[in-house]
Amino acid sequence: MIAAVPDPSQLSCDPLVTRMRLAAWHRTLRSHRFGNLPTGPGARPAAGISGERRTTEAPLVMETLTGIVLVAVGSATGGLARFLVTDFVTGRFGEAFPWGTLLVNISGSFAIGALAAVLADLPPQQAAPLAYLLVIGGLGGYTTASAFSLQALTLLNAGLVRRAVSYVAASMILCVVAAALGYTAIAGGV
Repeated sequence: MIAAVPDPSQLSCDPLVTRMRLAAWHRTLRSHRFGNLPTGPGARPAAGISGERRTTEAPLVMETLTGIVLVAVGSATGGLARFLVTDFVTGRFGEAFPWGTLLVNISGSFAIGALAAVLADLPPQQAAPLAYLLVIGGLGGYTTASAFSLQALTLLNAGLVRRAVSYVAASMILCVVAAALGYTAIAGGV
């Protein structure tokens, strides 16, 4: 049985959490495609499958390298998009409130919801590269939990407690709502 695309409820506004969950999903996919082959130094295949290990190593290495390139390209593109959006919004509305990061995280949450719905309808062989490029790389580079955290801390340190609490609450609530809206827009339901 082939592993299904991760449930959108397992995806997160935090790119690291999403990456970890997608990596676990991908490991499950690979174990279904190649069986439970022995790994590690000195590992030997069971009797009767001695050639199988050799023939599956090359595709695994190629698949890993492809994943690395896709994540790198997606991360660079997502990071550049985050910079441009944040810079534009900050230039327009100022730095008194982190509107740029809030917009980036909300729009990224909407996009991850929509992508989860799209990927759920694709076969795993097509979904995995798209997940690497768009979810792990692109949205991982685009959204930012670290900037969110630092900006909330900066507001607190400046004594702007209400503003900090508003920012944290708006980020948490709106990210979840945006992910649900993105998923619903594509799949027609949560």
